[in-house]
Amino acid sequence: MEVLIIDPQFRNQSGHQFLYDMSLKSELEERGASVFFLGNVLADKNCLAIDNFYPCLSDIISDFFKQPVGLKSIKRIFGSIALLKNQFDNFFSYKFDFDKKKNSVIFLHSLYIFELLAFAWFLKQNFKILIRGAHKIIIGFNFGFRRKSILETSIMVFLYKYIFSWLVRGLEPQLIYFSDGRILAQDFQCLLRKEVHFIPAPITNIFLEPYLNRERPNSFGNVVLTYVGGARFNKGFDLFVEMIEGLLGENGWSSKITVRAQIDVHNQQPDKDKLIMLEAASALEALASKFGNIRIFRGGLSYHDYYDLIFTSDIIVLPYRQNLLKSAHSNIFREAVVLGKVPVVTSNTTMAEELLQRNLGDLTFDERRVSDFKEAVKKAIEKLSYYQERMSDIREEWIKIYSAKHLVDRINELVS
Repeated sequence: MEVLIIDPQFRNQSGHQFLYDMSLKSELEERGASVFFLGNVLADKNCLAIDNFYPCLSDIISDFFKQPVGLKSIKRIFGSIALLKNQFDNFFSYKFDFDKKKNSVIFLHSLYIFELLAFAWFLKQNFKILIRGAHKIIIGFNFGFRRKSILETSIMVFLYKYIFSWLVRGLEPQLIYFSDGRILAQDFQCLLRKEVHFIPAPITNIFLEPYLNRERPNSFGNVVLTYVGGARFNKGFDLFVEMIEGLLGENGWSSKITVRAQIDVHNQQPDKDKLIMLEAASALEALASKFGNIRIFRGGLSYHDYYDLIFTSDIIVLPYRQNLLKSAHSNIFREAVVLGKVPVVTSNTTMAEELLQRNLGDLTFDERRVSDFKEAVKKAIEKLSYYQERMSDIREEWIKIYSAKHLVDRINELVS
């Protein structure tokens, strides 16, 4: 079997998408499949060294943040969609001639809507070749279509329906849809009126696996509370800083905890959000100067440092704003659970839904009230042993299903 993994974001060895791609490649190759990557045109030398890696695609989503949204940016996005469509044409015409192949699998796990539009445009113009070769196309919906405003949500709904109800309608027997979130799969199934399978992402990768059977050292002597990930507005970094300021200001709490936080202010966010994150980062730096129990990790982290930070924690806080994870999932949440950590999360998110199903609603809070966030953290600290025991039950289940082995098993089921 030949499998083509299409990922325009694949340009270096950072981020969860790289781990997803390489875990999937390893498992497929163990089972005798030939794996090809369509990655970013700006891929670094480490990516170029990967067997069958083709740096031929543009990253539309990064281009989207280069200028404020307006008529010029909309024109630029349409130009980027046309460019990406031509890049698909060139690859499949000169590098991988589909007309001479049979029963290949094209796997797209994390395309944004504009990238999907370019690929669907390519499919529409080549559907006879794809049908003749009995190729299967597996499309992942791992980004929610719901937005803050009704207008933005309506635009997203129109684009998804335009793609899957018109552009690719002649290819239905070849198309398989999935999501790595249960709620998101249900959302897209209702939206598109097509079957959308739930297939979990492979969380247990080569960097995480060494920690699965390791004893956590208790070198801090108190409860370790950690924020890890990008300092973004939609990830609630500012809410975390405000909560910590309130918690450490209460009598007795400063001596009970060690606070650790990654400060990595992302450029790929609106300017006003970035400014709020920079102000929150400065506030946290000031708190670290005042209190002796705050440790800051600046910038990006290596995979070893990232997983080590989670592994040596007791509690992982995930104050994501609801619009980010209303239906989509969080890799950090899943990794925290797989590593046996206690998560404290925003209510009305997929993370909260997972906890509520297991009667762990005390670990959720309303993002509109930082006081709720603080109380949820205090409960997690006070009943840490109880929550750790509860999370260990979930952990064993998730280690099995959030794996590349399970992912490839499901792919084989769907294409057979």
